[in-house]
Amino acid sequence: MNAHTISRAELAKRASVNPRTIIRHEKELRLTRVPCGGRKVVYQYSGTEEALIRRIKAPYRRGGAMRRSLVPDPVFVRRKITSTCGPQPEIVMDGCMLTLSKLLWVSLRISYDDPIQVNATRHQRLVGAKYSKQIMKYLIEAGFMEHVANHISGKRCRSYRLRSACYNELAKVRLFWPEVPELEKEELSLAEMLVDAAIPFEAAVLERLKSDSCEFLFPKDLDIDTIANEHAHLKLQLFIRHPRRKRRKKAATRTLSSMSPIEKQEAVRVHAFESCKEAYHAYIRNPLGFFRPSSNCHRIYHSISGMPRRLRFELQCRGEFTSTLDIHCCQPFLLGLLLEERREEFLIDREELLRFIDLTQNQDFYTVLGEEFSPHTPRDELKRIIFRDLLFGHKRSCHMDVFKVFSRLFPSIGMALGMLHRSPEHSLARELQRREARIIYGYVLPALQAAFPAQPITTIHDAILLPSSIAAEAQELMAREVKKATGKGQRIKKEGQGHKQSTHMC
Repeated sequence: MNAHTISRAELAKRASVNPRTIIRHEKELRLTRVPCGGRKVVYQYSGTEEALIRRIKAPYRRGGAMRRSLVPDPVFVRRKITSTCGPQPEIVMDGCMLTLSKLLWVSLRISYDDPIQVNATRHQRLVGAKYSKQIMKYLIEAGFMEHVANHISGKRCRSYRLRSACYNELAKVRLFWPEVPELEKEELSLAEMLVDAAIPFEAAVLERLKSDSCEFLFPKDLDIDTIANEHAHLKLQLFIRHPRRKRRKKAATRTLSSMSPIEKQEAVRVHAFESCKEAYHAYIRNPLGFFRPSSNCHRIYHSISGMPRRLRFELQCRGEFTSTLDIHCCQPFLLGLLLEERREEFLIDREELLRFIDLTQNQDFYTVLGEEFSPHTPRDELKRIIFRDLLFGHKRSCHMDVFKVFSRLFPSIGMALGMLHRSPEHSLARELQRREARIIYGYVLPALQAAFPAQPITTIHDAILLPSSIAAEAQELMAREVKKATGKGQRIKKEGQGHKQSTHMC
């Protein structure tokens, strides 16, 4: 097998990890230092660069991307947490297992008496930011570990220690962290990913989706600088209106607090410009560089679905323009159907619920609510606020202005939303996304693939991207399938490069 060389800095950049991570795992990654003089460190390795990067990322993959089946699931851990802290959602239990396995993995390399530092940011990436603190609290209450020391800025992270009884029990059942999992050395098939994520969709439908996605390409004469500038302008306008939200979002803007207002805006503009160009070049190199089903929301994530909207608008299919078919007000519409099923449980007024569903079907829900909440705010920004503070809210959503306006228009539905947001066992956002995925991947996509066997079709969560030549016929078919899946008709919006926006309702 041929040997290759690469510098430590370049390897860390390509694997998107801190160089110290590579230093700690040199032996496990089978890296050999090559003398080159100076401060630069060069490694020699065998095999392909892709395989090496996969081995580096294996211990640091996020919970949603990592195969949870690789981590054993001792029954006594679940029983102890349930008996002590009460019934917990599956995602919290999975987070407890991953956290314990990570702590044990570190303890096996040091003495379990020594404190283990847990970086909050890495732990949030592992188990999810929403449940990170909750998981650590439950593990302490259940007696699996104890808190040793608090965080000190610039010196250390929070420190924990596994209890001796817990350490012995976990070591017996071999609850381990998959350092370089054997099953991850080979590429998983899509069918295996669906089984591992417990997603009930047909593998054949998604296999065609995966191959069809490669047919959507950018024109050779695309002026990427102009497109990236337009994308950067949109991001800059959002930052000017919401500077604090943007400050925490991107790695390139984490130092904004030390900049002047002009420097902040320039940093955001440059970062948005570069990220758009990077997404373009990454897609040019490999259209299928990313394709993964999510076990949490049952969505299918791939390179097109994660692409900036302004850039995605330029995609063409076999030399012709593309069109997007979108379910009108999808999330509010599905929320109305969910509340209709549980109307008696939440004591929702029937007339009020019918008025809400009619609003999501026959009018623009975001615009109507925006006229009451903030008439001069653009629709895209209104939509973002409504999703954040109303539909996908949190325990304190009821204190947000948009929630108060909505509750004034729909009092009983507002109370029901507050109860759903405060429920620790259910996630309204995940439930709505799963219903959306069932419609798209269980009804719409199979019907479109059967009706147009020779035409490429791909998805963008609740939307369909396809050639403009079949858009009109596909729009009618999609409306019929949505009605079949939900029992109610809903408008399908069509927009694209070759025509103005239009709607169709079955």
